[in-house]
Amino acid sequence: MLGNPVRLAKLAMFLAVSVPAFPAIRTSFASPMVKIFLEDPMPTPVLSTWTVSMARGERESFQLLIQASQEDLKSLTVENSMHGAPRLGVKLSLVGYVKTVPGDRRPWAKQEPPTRIGWWPDPLLPMRPFDIKAGETQPVWIRIEAPVDAKPGIYSGSLQILQAGRRIESLTYKVHVFAVTLPKLQQLKNAAFMPAGNLFAHYKTPGGMESPEFFELYKRWATEAFSQHLGP
Repeated sequence: MLGNPVRLAKLAMFLAVSVPAFPAIRTSFASPMVKIFLEDPMPTPVLSTWTVSMARGERESFQLLIQASQEDLKSLTVENSMHGAPRLGVKLSLVGYVKTVPGDRRPWAKQEPPTRIGWWPDPLLPMRPFDIKAGETQPVWIRIEAPVDAKPGIYSGSLQILQAGRRIESLTYKVHVFAVTLPKLQQLKNAAFMPAGNLFAHYKTPGGMESPEFFELYKRWATEAFSQHLGP
């Protein structure tokens, strides 16, 4: 009989061995305007869902925060599912970090006030498996794009956090697309400057700055900049 204490004990042992426990993680959403530092506590309040409001022809972003609360987490990935909105584009990027040091030799460093030294969130990297050390928080950048012919309405999406292919948590978000279309031609000018030499100094493409490889690299950077309404 199933109610036999010995059988119940054996069943509990079997389940404990055959079904591994989910790792201890904490999650939240955050505005794209907030810098998330690896070693800082999870920002408050903790947000279990997020809503994006946008016009047609617009791009909007937000952040998913994943914290390893007790132990190191290995081989994590994040996947997106959009329900009822096949015309909306979604791009997931892993937020990368660059390390600042005292006496930074950047040309503009002397004009800047003393600031935080250490790992700063900066590049958006392609989504790939990643690890999180215990106590650290890793942001994932989610960018939503509504084409000019997107149907106005409210759409639902979900983000699945996987570890080695096993889903360990799922979160939901909503996208509200208004019946307004942004014009392609902007009336206000802005600028973002990326010297070609800086790009080459980091990637060191074969053949130098006059090579087809470097031209292709700069073209990719410029295309991404223009997609964000930034002029290279």
